[in-house]
Amino acid sequence: MIGASVSFSVLLCPAGVHVVAYRRSRGGLHIERYSRELRPGLNTDETARVVADLLEADGARGRRISIAVSGFGSCHQILTLPRAARNVLQPIVVRELRRFYPDVFAQELSEPIVDFVELVPTDSRPSPQNDLLVAAMPRDLVSTVVSTLADRGMTVDHWTIAPRALQRLYDAFSDGETTAAALVVVPDWPLLGFFHQRELRLFSEPRSGPGTTFDAGAGAVIEHVERGSIFLRQQFRGAAVTRLYLAAGPEDDISSQQDLFETVLGVSVLPFGPANHPPGAFAALGAALDGASDDGLNLLPAELRPPSASVRWTRYLAVASAGVLLIAAGWWAWSARRAEASARQEVAAISHALSAQSSLLRTVRPIIEERQSHARRAALIDLLSRDRRRLPEVLWPLQAAASEVEIRKLQVVRQQGGWEVVVGITATAMSYEQATDAITAVAQQLGSELPENALTVSGIDLARLPTEALDGPDPAATPIAANAEMSFIVPDPKETVE
Repeated sequence: MIGASVSFSVLLCPAGVHVVAYRRSRGGLHIERYSRELRPGLNTDETARVVADLLEADGARGRRISIAVSGFGSCHQILTLPRAARNVLQPIVVRELRRFYPDVFAQELSEPIVDFVELVPTDSRPSPQNDLLVAAMPRDLVSTVVSTLADRGMTVDHWTIAPRALQRLYDAFSDGETTAAALVVVPDWPLLGFFHQRELRLFSEPRSGPGTTFDAGAGAVIEHVERGSIFLRQQFRGAAVTRLYLAAGPEDDISSQQDLFETVLGVSVLPFGPANHPPGAFAALGAALDGASDDGLNLLPAELRPPSASVRWTRYLAVASAGVLLIAAGWWAWSARRAEASARQEVAAISHALSAQSSLLRTVRPIIEERQSHARRAALIDLLSRDRRRLPEVLWPLQAAASEVEIRKLQVVRQQGGWEVVVGITATAMSYEQATDAITAVAQQLGSELPENALTVSGIDLARLPTEALDGPDPAATPIAANAEMSFIVPDPKETVE
């Protein structure tokens, strides 16, 4: 429990106020202090002042408070209704409570606060019916107590009724007997409940109502337990009370008469709750148990409820996230300014170094520019020279083949992409093979100087020469003349370089 904060739980009843300070740990709730003020006939304003005084005296400023109420115009009922959504059941619950307790709804200034919880028995078989614990609380009482405590720096986060608090005590300190009674002998206002299948089925305030007395004696206990047993047998087909859980202080005479209860009622009497704490503290702890559960009955209206733990955590997380973002944004801005200043210094240093080098380069720049101009002129001259040399270099195979063929046509035309050349040749030989071989040799020599597939050979025809045109001693031998035309383009040297 080291470091665990102290919380407070309160039981309000017309006979007095009971306050308990407790700590929450893994083992449960541990009572630290207990204080009370017994004052019969408390009204709303007096109750609020007494509660505030007791809590403030125990150091409850800045703490959260759970409250359970018995009496003061509060009422409850166990209803069996068909299963339906909460918004459908709410008006039905209000109507039934108005029918059972018309005086609670008789006030014209404000409607009472109404809420309900579902009772889930141990036998959880599906059923079309649903048992509900419904409760109503005067709105003036809640508002007065909450505002009075708020003025003293205390926050009420859970407000329930005494039957629900007794249910939580039964869940925590009983051994699961299906049908039993539980009696908490709160000074001058005992609380008595009857349970079946671990759920509260009947709650009795023996001192409430006009003309009723309860002196915490054995006879009164026996009478009320017998009445509750009859009710359970009628409602739940013969269910009988077999145990009585009793929380009584050493000053109560009832604690010494357990043997009489067992003999007359035929039930086992077992201690209820820790024996070292008075019944008032034990009863007040029930409000804290209900507030700590997920299905507690909280009658605080929405406008009076403090933010839940999840909402508070979300708000803290949002604030922390915003703080982290602000810190990160500041750090990023500071880092960016540092980086910008560093970059400016580097740029200034580089600019200074470049300006120093530029002053040296200014003296040699005219020489560099003159050399570049000279290189461009030399390249142009070389290009023109290659343009003039290119055509003779391509046509030299014709000169080498002049002894074997006759060049009868040579046409050269300058075009944008180069030189277009058309060559007509005639090869004379004593056979067709020799004539065509001579033309083929010339075509191969020309093609080796040109790009691939640039040479086109066309117009090849073969014919025998006339006999009279021959000079020789053997007029019977008739030569063969092969004519061919070759066309190609000599590319411009500039395009070749590109």
